[in-house]
Amino acid sequence: MQNAQITTDHNIIREWIESRGGVPGRIAGKQTPTEDEGVIDIRFPDSSSGKEIVPISWDEFFSKFDQSHLAFEYESEHKSKFFKFIWRNGE
Repeated sequence: MQNAQITTDHNIIREWIESRGGVPGRIAGKQTPTEDEGVIDIRFPDSSSGKEIVPISWDEFFSKFDQSHLAFEYESEHKSKFFKFIWRNGE
């Protein structure tokens, strides 16, 4: 991934997401709970990932982000929506 950056800074993450029209969310469970249920994700208006993403507050999003010891890897290219959550180094 070219121009990839990694951060745990809440302000940078929120700005990146909002500047692309995204909102914080979590993966919704279906009729039966799944392993992914409750995992944080980002919902973009034009996304068709096939996963149902339930919007959550920024406070809930960052609480789960920090509790899970995640970092945010993202493409810094203008308006790229490529991102992924990764484990923080050493944790």
